[in-house]
Amino acid sequence: MKLANSISGAFLEWLERGGHKLTLKKNAMVITKDGKRGQISFEKREIKEFYELDEYLSKRYELFLMQWFKYGKGFIEELQKAMYSKYCKAVHLNNLAKVA
Repeated sequence: MKLANSISGAFLEWLERGGHKLTLKKNAMVITKDGKRGQISFEKREIKEFYELDEYLSKRYELFLMQWFKYGKGFIEELQKAMYSKYCKAVHLNNLAKVA
C-alpha cells in the first residue's frame, strides 16, 4: 500500500497518538509499538507524492483511512494541525539554537 504525502503528517500524528514510537533514521522513519515494527523509507532532500508502506503499516493505514471515512474531513484537519504545530515548534527551537 502507498501513503500519500498529502496526508502523511496526519498519519504519523495518528500513529503517535496511538502509542507508536517514531524514530527518524538515516533514510527511514521507523515506527514501533509493543514489539511490532514498521518502516517508511525515503531519500533525503526528495519529496515523493507517495511512499511505500510495509505490511504492518499498511494494516495501520487501512484503519486510519476507515476512521477518516467515519469521522470526515475534520479528523484529518485536526491531525494535520497538530503535526504542523509540532513542526513550527521544532523550527523555532532550531532557530533559537542557531542564535545561542
